[in-house]
Order: sequence, then structure tokens, then C-alpha cells
Amino acid sequence: MEKLKRAEGRATLSDWLRGAVCWLFLAPSAWLIAFGSLVIRARLRVGEWPHAQSGTPFDGTWVDTSIDPKEFGLHHMVVWCGLGLTAWAVVIGAGVWVASLFWPRIRPPLFLRLLFIATAVACVAVVFGDVGGFFEWFLD
Repeated sequence: MEKLKRAEGRATLSDWLRGAVCWLFLAPSAWLIAFGSLVIRARLRVGEWPHAQSGTPFDGTWVDTSIDPKEFGLHHMVVWCGLGLTAWAVVIGAGVWVASLFWPRIRPPLFLRLLFIATAVACVAVVFGDVGGFFEWFLD
């Protein structure tokens, strides 16, 4: 296959793919920043770390949520919609990572690949490990 040459001011297909891969690899970082800033914003508003409801009202152990994340409107929706996009970005990004081993044209820079791995692992830890109970608060 003949290599595509860059015309004056025009990007080739390879340039577009590389740009798309870079954005794909940045998605988990963006979601972590959005989620973390939502948690910090809730902390600043109520003066304590946000927590979900717990206990039962029948035996006196009921503890209501500190603040509803929906009170933050647009910020909450960005995190909620970004969660689905990030899940797909992690799955597709892992596939692209493997594909980039065999197709160097789409391989992003090393720092971006390392950032993707670190933030993808952090996203999985936040969602499934729920360190601090913040994700449970978000879903509550």
C-alpha cells in the first residue's frame, strides 16, 4: 500500500487515527478529574466527605446521605455521561493498545500510553473498589 503524503494543510488518515487514539487515551483521565472535582465540591459545600445512605430507619441506624450529587446539576450529568464513555474508552483503548503494537502509525507517545494504563486502572479501582465510598454516594 502506498503511503499517503501530507498535502498542504491537510491531514492524512493516519493523522486522524493518531488524534482519535490520543483523545481515546485521555478519556479516563478526564473522567477521574471530573469525578474527583465533584467529590471535592461536595466536601466544600457540606464540610464533610460525601457519603451514601446507610442503615435502616426501623432500628435507629439510619444515616442519610450528606448531600445529593444531583444538586450539582451539570457537573453531575458530566460525570454520569462520562462514566459510560469512559467505560467504552477503557475497553476500546485496551484493544487499540494491543493493535498499536502491530500498527505503529496509530501508536501514541509513551507518556500517553502510560497515562492511559494508570488512569484506566484508577477508574476500575474507583468503580469496583469504591475507595472512600464516593462512588456509592454518587450512585445513591
